[in-house]
Amino acid sequence: MTDDRVYEVTIAASAAEAWAALTDPHTVRRYYYGTAPRTTWQLGSPIEFVDDDGDVQIVGEVLEFEPPMRLAHTFIATWYGGRDDQGSLHWEVTPIADGCRVTLIHRGARAQSREGSETADGSRHIIEALKALLEREPDIRRSAVIAAPLESVWDAIADSRAFGAWFGAELDGPFRVGETTTGRIVPTAVDPEIAAAQEPHRGAPLTFDVLAVEPRRRFAFRWNPSAESAVSTAVEFTLDEVADGTRVTITEDGFDELPEELRDAAREGNDGGWEAQTRLLASYLAARASSR
Repeated sequence: MTDDRVYEVTIAASAAEAWAALTDPHTVRRYYYGTAPRTTWQLGSPIEFVDDDGDVQIVGEVLEFEPPMRLAHTFIATWYGGRDDQGSLHWEVTPIADGCRVTLIHRGARAQSREGSETADGSRHIIEALKALLEREPDIRRSAVIAAPLESVWDAIADSRAFGAWFGAELDGPFRVGETTTGRIVPTAVDPEIAAAQEPHRGAPLTFDVLAVEPRRRFAFRWNPSAESAVSTAVEFTLDEVADGTRVTITEDGFDELPEELRDAAREGNDGGWEAQTRLLASYLAARASSR
């Protein structure tokens, strides 16, 4: 006997953020029992959920993939020592006034069996853990109002050449969703004092895995916060038009994935770094405005 289980939560986060959390492997593993999806997301393509040891815990086939609203895949559990068919998972993301609604339908679970009951309960845990992750306060949050029009601020952030000019980097290409932009540290031309602090790191490699480019609203990427670990964190810029210009909010999250001995130093260093970067962004835009 099979059963359909329906789970639904409202989340105080945008639909775009929820969709990214469903499809970005680094984020998925933080709420999906330490496993991350490996797939192309093409209809009919295979999907595997792989743990940190490289063991495949779930296999299936992609049934639906309609960004940024709907995805589905079949679900065959392998952790019981075989291939246990547990139906399919169907996710739907719906924007609402104060965030989004996320629905998970687990179809065809064999709820009367021990394995099916455990799997269905696991689906409930996953959607609740997704909500908790998206609603938690990020490790770093910096916000500043910059006296510049929203469009000018957006161009300074989303254009990789402009970004590098104030940030202190030379980047090899544009920012495109789903692609990686590489580059290296080159001291900023905006502030001599910060440039001097960056100088010892000149030439150090930078890698930006671009997650989102939502014009005049949101830019997000993953990068490596510590040269001593392969763990990446998620950085997000959000822009809001206010009376005095543009509010820029920068968050960075995921330091809990770093080894314990690196975690605090990396978080504290980047917290201070983003405070300095907001000043560099403001100075860059002020200089651009005065030169016109």
